[in-house]
Amino acid sequence: MRIAITGASGDIGGSLLAHVTEKATVNALVRQGKPLRTDSTKNNIRRFEFQDGYIYPADLLQDFTDCDALVHCAALLNTGGTLIDYLAVNTLFTGLLAMECMRKKVVPKLVYISSVTVYSLPDVAAVDTLAQKIVVFCEEQFTKNMAEYDLGVLAGQFIAATPFQYGQYNAYALTKYLGEAIVRQVPRSTILRVTNAYGPDYDNMRLIPRLITARLTGHGTTYVKEVRDFVYSRDINRLIDTVITGDIVGVVDCMSGEQTETKYARDTIVHLTPTAYGALKGKEVQPEKSPKTPVASADTSLSDLIGKPTPFIEGLTTTLRHHKEQTYHEMNTARPMEDFLQPSEKIVKFLHGSSAAYLCIVVGVDGMQKVRKVAVRDGVEGNGIAKVANEIRYYKHIAYYEPALATMYPKLLDAEVSDTFSAETIEYLDGQNYYASLKSQGATLEEHKQALSQFIDALCDNSLQHCVPDKDAENSLNSYYLERSITRLRPINKLIDVRDTIKINGEQLRAPHIILRELLDNKQLRRYIVPQLECFCFHGDLTLLNTVYIKEQNKIKLIDPRGHIGVWDPLYDFGKIKFTLSGFGEFILGSQGMVLSENGGYRVNLDAVVSSSRQLDDMFFDMLANSKPFNEKVIKNEPYWRYRIALAEAAHYLADIPFRLFTDNGSWSAIASYVVGTLYLNRTYEALLNAVKA
Repeated sequence: MRIAITGASGDIGGSLLAHVTEKATVNALVRQGKPLRTDSTKNNIRRFEFQDGYIYPADLLQDFTDCDALVHCAALLNTGGTLIDYLAVNTLFTGLLAMECMRKKVVPKLVYISSVTVYSLPDVAAVDTLAQKIVVFCEEQFTKNMAEYDLGVLAGQFIAATPFQYGQYNAYALTKYLGEAIVRQVPRSTILRVTNAYGPDYDNMRLIPRLITARLTGHGTTYVKEVRDFVYSRDINRLIDTVITGDIVGVVDCMSGEQTETKYARDTIVHLTPTAYGALKGKEVQPEKSPKTPVASADTSLSDLIGKPTPFIEGLTTTLRHHKEQTYHEMNTARPMEDFLQPSEKIVKFLHGSSAAYLCIVVGVDGMQKVRKVAVRDGVEGNGIAKVANEIRYYKHIAYYEPALATMYPKLLDAEVSDTFSAETIEYLDGQNYYASLKSQGATLEEHKQALSQFIDALCDNSLQHCVPDKDAENSLNSYYLERSITRLRPINKLIDVRDTIKINGEQLRAPHIILRELLDNKQLRRYIVPQLECFCFHGDLTLLNTVYIKEQNKIKLIDPRGHIGVWDPLYDFGKIKFTLSGFGEFILGSQGMVLSENGGYRVNLDAVVSSSRQLDDMFFDMLANSKPFNEKVIKNEPYWRYRIALAEAAHYLADIPFRLFTDNGSWSAIASYVVGTLYLNRTYEALLNAVKA
């Protein structure tokens, strides 16, 4: 079968093109220079180009409409333009295609993508009279033997010759309905009235991708508070398949039948991205009232033809996962650091490891050293401008509302946030991060153990007094660990040949995507790893590289908080501590490779991790079990805390893959993070299987 698709670089047309190319040959009509949404080198795709959307050579369209079915997706959306623009693109182009189809010996099946906005049209009689006139106009104009057609000129002629109160009508809805009237003249034609289409294969900034992108980049956005029917892109593709193969005729309401509040969509996106930044603010406006009687009723519905539509939460989760996979990009500095110094200041030393563009020690005329952190661009899932801005808010918040926790952080001395940068100045702590101190061996193992034990006690005493049961534990498990790790695996597919097993240390282990999918679905295993508690976020990214070890006091202080003001899974951060000790610290500061290629697989050399870190990692669970405040605040409510921390540890390696790829030189550290995460995830998985058997 040959299928012709207009608007093949747009959302609906592009998604359909990728969907049908495996089973059909395709004529794809696109604006000149626009990319296709699928591999344009495929032998079963023939590309046709137009230049401006108004002027079409007759021979181009005659060739393009040589098909078994034509799906007309191209349209000028309801986002601006003159009446002439709307009439030319949405109505007269539809008429031109319809007339070209009617000239064929065998008239192609015509599927027209219309809109539910046609139901908002008032004064049915007047609109229907206009529809009759546009049909006659198209028959007169497009049956002439013309070399090309200028639809803009023709639209002006029709408007001038046809008295009508155009200004009283929504131009998009009106011209779509007039297009429907033309399509009805074509035998075996189908009209699909689509509403609020969304999905992972749609890129235009409609509501859902706009909310998701704003959340992931940290820029924020607004939304209209109303109830909508969202229809999933892949349901639209299935419906088009059905109306073509089943030769369905008439008007189809392409609606899901599920009424969803936009506020629910916004809240769900926020909940499913707990590690992202940015606020999604909404303004409450009244939606336009729909008429009591539609212009014309539909003959059938989407659910009548394809069965139960995709539930909104399922489609939204898949769409969100897609957009999260697209947010990994290189983080480039755009302004010189000198822009952020006072005239009397100078840079003492640049520091490393921050997600901001600059991190350095500065000194002024008073000789006092301070730490200056500046972000001048976006980063991965909000890191960058949004991260530093939220960190500033966090410092101010804990200073007022969580004073005990604030004593574990340096003081915020100055801050500035704008649309183009965010900058903070904090107290300088004379020391090095805790993992660096382990490597430098400037203190004994016993001193390091004592400092870490006291640090754990202080965290529990100063931040866990408000722990409460997790109100949405199942979703928290997916959001913090499983779904997040799955989306972060994407770059690995470009680096290595990912299969269902991977050879590590001479043993065939399950690949992470296999285990993570199992943990998403297996209720017996999930019961051991579902979060039980939530509390105020006392850090959010507690690798031991985000600490300062002050040797003279044998004390650990916190720096570089995530900036999340709200509830958090406390074991997420305890998992980050273990994650640092078990290998991540060596990824960042080590010189000896932990992961090596070996006989079609990999070898993980844990001896590359500094000895003191390995010993503390071995002791870590016992240190937690021996901590009185950890027992009182966590263990009595988290019976499976060991499994949960082990899962967090493995998941953190997998979730770190994009950062290793884009902040380290080369791709090997990303592969190493994948391999080590796989090793630890398999150990946790085997322990969970044994727990179920027991």
